[in-house]
Amino acid sequence: MKLTDEQAKHAWKVALNISGKNGHSTLGPEDFAAQAIEKLLTLEKMPDNLEGWLKAVITNLYIDRNRHVDARHKNLGKTFIGHSDEEIAELVADKNQPSLSSMLVNVDFAREILESLPFRDQQIWVLHTAGYSTSEIATQLGFANAQVVSTKMGQIRIKLQKAFGSQI
Repeated sequence: MKLTDEQAKHAWKVALNISGKNGHSTLGPEDFAAQAIEKLLTLEKMPDNLEGWLKAVITNLYIDRNRHVDARHKNLGKTFIGHSDEEIAELVADKNQPSLSSMLVNVDFAREILESLPFRDQQIWVLHTAGYSTSEIATQLGFANAQVVSTKMGQIRIKLQKAFGSQI
């Protein structure tokens, strides 16, 4: 996709604003904003909700970065060059305290979950798993209120439980 100068400036401003609010990392907000814009440019068309899309992408970039940093710390500084995501995920996953986030560390499984959902449900699911409240999701994606999002989340859970059973 090609962006006009105006679209590019707007996307950069939004991405930089979101990445600055998203948390702390060894990388700066500009790095996350740039990575998100690179992903945006690979799309065929501009997302309907650019801010929501960028927020989900940047959140996932932060999660991924933190996962890799945690893995490095757990491995006492050994290099991870040449290791697969599954090997890194194995080090990051807390065997004693499984959580939704540790279950979703497996990139392929997370991708499979997302690809099983329609685009709008993907947006909701990504924001939900990133820790956004139903009211924040409603505002971000333009739903009437938090109850609509809550109902939609219930429908998404049912779809996922039918498709993936106890893995969700």
